[in-house]
Amino acid sequence: MILLLIAVPMLLAFLQLIPSVGRRRHWFLPVCLLALASVGVPFILGNEGLRQPLFRTGVGIEFWVGIDSLGTVFGIMVLGLWVLATIYALGYLGKEKGRGRFFFYYTITLGVTLGLAFASNLVTYYLFYELLTLTTYPLVVFTGTKEARRAGRVYLFFSFIGAALALTGAFLLYSLVGSWDFTGGGIVTAEAVVADPVPYLISFTFLFAGFGVKAALLVFHHWLPRAMVAPTPVSALLHAVAVVKAGVFGILRLVLYVFGPAALSNFPMEYFYLWVGATIVLGALKAMQENVLKRRLAYSTISHLGYIIFGSLLLTSAGVRGSVYHLVAHAFAKITLFFSVGIITHETGCKKVSELNGIGRRLPLTMIAFALASFCLVGLPLTGGFVSKWGLISGGLTSPHPFLAAIFIFGSMANALYLFPAFVRAFFRHGDFTPNPRGESNRAMLLPTLSLAGLAIALGIFSGWPLSLARAVVSSVFP
Repeated sequence: MILLLIAVPMLLAFLQLIPSVGRRRHWFLPVCLLALASVGVPFILGNEGLRQPLFRTGVGIEFWVGIDSLGTVFGIMVLGLWVLATIYALGYLGKEKGRGRFFFYYTITLGVTLGLAFASNLVTYYLFYELLTLTTYPLVVFTGTKEARRAGRVYLFFSFIGAALALTGAFLLYSLVGSWDFTGGGIVTAEAVVADPVPYLISFTFLFAGFGVKAALLVFHHWLPRAMVAPTPVSALLHAVAVVKAGVFGILRLVLYVFGPAALSNFPMEYFYLWVGATIVLGALKAMQENVLKRRLAYSTISHLGYIIFGSLLLTSAGVRGSVYHLVAHAFAKITLFFSVGIITHETGCKKVSELNGIGRRLPLTMIAFALASFCLVGLPLTGGFVSKWGLISGGLTSPHPFLAAIFIFGSMANALYLFPAFVRAFFRHGDFTPNPRGESNRAMLLPTLSLAGLAIALGIFSGWPLSLARAVVSSVFP
């Protein structure tokens, strides 16, 4: 069943190239993905601990897949969001040329991302991590413009750097430990690190930097704002579900399931705090300066990915819980923001914050969804962001360095400064926009956007079940 969850989207992807299927894509693809999610989610929840071989090589390298608590969170998030994202993409592209090619890569990326969720050791994760680069590159350059091709080259350049760093770190780790398995609490012992810390620190740094490329850590972040030339459904995919979250998910695996808190507590973590903290601050400051909506959201993503990574590096149960919860809360809020911007651009042609004066009269529901998602990212009460940031701040306060909680407080204040001006202009500034008697957008785009905005709020109001999943991750790491 694990293999089917990975393989079925890939089969659906190839069906998109058949003309007769393409003519029915507007209902066939969402129905199939909804059925996959309906079967997959209960299976994932009921089979934690299941593990099986994917394939073995003649040189002793084994690829395994399985289900654990962290993979459960990521897998459910991916399955749920992809259904709504596909419906939105169908409405966004309409009858645009090249839709079959677009949905081929869009759907095959789902299978690859689920492979990441269910990878049971580091070498399997690396396999799907590199496949993700190959399947998302055509989406980044889909428009075929000179700017898109340039962005694609930058994306590949940084991705290959990350691949080289991660692979080097992985083989160095294997030479030290003799294993690549993901195990709650880590496979590296504190005693081994104390006895000979340098090779372990080098391995961790290489892996951290390798996954940090897709997670858009400082120095490696330049590809992400450039990739905003891609269609909005792709931008949402990059930022909320697949690419950047693959980098963050890889770092969570590295910190919690490969090295583990006991071993990492013997490393000079202050250097990693400085690196990730600088990423959070830079992303927030650049977002405040950026006028183009999609690029502002791109820098916002850089900052928020830093929250997730920073929370895990605190090596406290509260920090890990907040980190895992923010992985999900950010996904729902950020995809809502990108979908809202896609509707704004699609319906009015506006691409900049300064052009939004009075647009709330033309797109009231869209801008309400934008506002709700903004509230979630800022961390206002009754939103998913409040629950996650409460955990992150608590994790900072209970760590050996309580002042680290200030980075999350700064981030929330900065979020308000670069997100609130958009809907304030939309509803409280005079502009030339007038209501459209035909409605504000086609339903295929509007309904997923409103649904995701509601879910971003529901994560704060009905947080019991999602929190139980986050606590299960904590329990597996801190037995």
